[in-house]
Amino acid sequence: MSQPGKIVMELASVEELAAKRETHAASSSDPFVVTVLDSSDTHPTLRIVRGAGEVKILSWPGNGAQHRSLHLLRLEDGAATIPLQHPSESVYYVIDGGGAVTDAGTGERFELTGGSIVHVGPGDTYHFDAGVDGLSIVGGPCPPDPNLYKLIAFPGETA
Repeated sequence: MSQPGKIVMELASVEELAAKRETHAASSSDPFVVTVLDSSDTHPTLRIVRGAGEVKILSWPGNGAQHRSLHLLRLEDGAATIPLQHPSESVYYVIDGGGAVTDAGTGERFELTGGSIVHVGPGDTYHFDAGVDGLSIVGGPCPPDPNLYKLIAFPGETA
């Protein structure tokens, strides 16, 4: 159990974290301060990609995040996300590769390269398209969008 003012850091799998949060909630009034997850661990994915690629759910209400979601999008050449829309804003950071994000409301297409930051306003519909080098992005809606998780696939499930 942590002491007030101390930071608790540990590497945990999604399953370990869920079990620990449940045990902690039942036995303590101390809040979790910091938890470190292993992004290479098995995480659920979102079925939002057309073509080759995947969207790994890193941080979401399913592992304790109530106010922020974080997804890792990896799209291969020619792949795209389905049109997305959230009741709150979304922010994404392009890790590497290139492609575009399209604002469905205006039809405007914005080119993306490594280091680009994308901000999407509440209620706006958008989608990402990968270029020839693929596209790797991290981000998501804030707060998490419960409707997005209707498209979840847990490890071992097929589309």
